[in-house]
Amino acid sequence: MDEGLPDHPPAAGIQVHRLHRRKRRGHQPEMGHGLQFTGRHAAPPLRNLVHGRQAHPRLPLRGNQGRLLRPARKARTLHPASGTGGKHHRPCPRTRAAIPEPQKGKAHIPVSHGVVSQENRTNPPDRMKKDKDIHTLLVIRTSALGDVAMTLPVIYPLARQYPHVRIVFLTADWKGRHRGILGLLRLAKELSAIGISAVADFHNVPRSWAIDLLLRLKGIPVHMVDKGRRKRRMLTRLKGKKETAQRPYILRYADVLEKSGLPVNLDFASLYDPSGNEWPAEIPSCGRPRIGIAPFARFATKTYPAKLMEQVVADLTRKGYSVFLFGGTGQEKQQLSQWAGTYGHCVALPGLLPIEEELLLMSRLDVMLTMDSANMHLASLAGIPVVSVWGSTTPQCGFLGWRQKESHAVCLHLPCQPCSISGRPDCPLRHFACMASIPPKMITAHIETILQEIRVPAESRNKPITLS
Repeated sequence: MDEGLPDHPPAAGIQVHRLHRRKRRGHQPEMGHGLQFTGRHAAPPLRNLVHGRQAHPRLPLRGNQGRLLRPARKARTLHPASGTGGKHHRPCPRTRAAIPEPQKGKAHIPVSHGVVSQENRTNPPDRMKKDKDIHTLLVIRTSALGDVAMTLPVIYPLARQYPHVRIVFLTADWKGRHRGILGLLRLAKELSAIGISAVADFHNVPRSWAIDLLLRLKGIPVHMVDKGRRKRRMLTRLKGKKETAQRPYILRYADVLEKSGLPVNLDFASLYDPSGNEWPAEIPSCGRPRIGIAPFARFATKTYPAKLMEQVVADLTRKGYSVFLFGGTGQEKQQLSQWAGTYGHCVALPGLLPIEEELLLMSRLDVMLTMDSANMHLASLAGIPVVSVWGSTTPQCGFLGWRQKESHAVCLHLPCQPCSISGRPDCPLRHFACMASIPPKMITAHIETILQEIRVPAESRNKPITLS
């Protein structure tokens, strides 16, 4: 063994730095002199011992003087009883004497470098705060309207079941005041002034990691959503795909609250009273069935082709259904206005109603046709059935609307689906068959199936829409 190093080197995986030996001054290093444990292996890792793996006490080190030394590539596995590492291995007598004989009824784990055996190891203390200790909860979910809307089925029951907890939903100005590292420090200072007692990170992205770290340094407990990124990659890869349905993200949000000490009963039904008869004043009353259509999404691979969607609108209006078109401004507004001017029983809503009135109108519809978009989640919050059309994403990604049936989703489930979790700008195979191969009649059939299930009263059918 080299001078300046202990007889027993650390467990495998720990980086060791050997300092220059000072022979000329007659310095004799003591046990442990010249050793520095770095990285996340600041202590010998337990996982190497739990599974019966242990570095050999005479494990050779590689490297020259003054350079980084590492253990050998593979460490021998010691037998728990005899300390032997194989059929032809001859262990060091010191090692054999250091390993006690196993006792009956107790699982034995080799002990080395200060790591205790399983029977002497105690569980870490429970750091979860009780609900009475949490007075202000910070919820982090800062991007995508649909993803923020998915948190409401969890936040609403949380507010009702824990009225003493103040809920702070993070909204940050990432392009202005809170931009960059200085902006994050400023944001953490502002959050600390609020008096945050716990953090529920529903986002789990690098930007939220920075906020979590700054708050953890102040002693605030943080719990993050488990996105299952490894399973997501296995689900979306084109070759060797493993079609395993992801846990719905709304349930994952509830898991975060449970880890924070605030378990909730997910009893959310709707933002509005289903028995109410409120109706936006800007839109005259019309006959039923009332069908809402939101034909757009953030990404092109999640949007049904416009020519095919126009055939769906034409088919529904020809049968006398009242159709309401939802969308944004600009090109979307022009497209919807063109359809509304071409087909009867059709109203384009962009520019007519604020979002609050649009949600109220959604709650009075009989069915909603959407893509995998924010409108799917908003319609689900309004408590109505939704027919959703899926392309680059599928319901297995975990983003199906709250309390929506997978049987109402229109998805071909091609071998290449899904190719993304949240959407992508173009098709990786350049054919876009997941959307282009869906016939308009299939979508119309799904809508009419739901209308038959809800049984719209005959006296309210086929009354035309009259706009003032």
